[in-house]
Amino acid sequence: MTVELNPTTITDLNPKIPLITDPRFEGAAHIRNIKTVLQDTFPNFKGPIAVSDRAPHGSHMV
Repeated sequence: MTVELNPTTITDLNPKIPLITDPRFEGAAHIRNIKTVLQDTFPNFKGPIAVSDRAPHGSHMV
């Protein structure tokens, strides 16, 4: 099996897998791992995240 075991951070995910030759049924495990890592990395986000190239009101970009 070429799925990461218990990833908790983005660096635990291996960008070289899945391989093109890996069984298709492992795809669900890869998606679950990505979801777990994102939820562990950003635990306080409960809805959509908007990204902007502008600094938030009242902050200063350095």
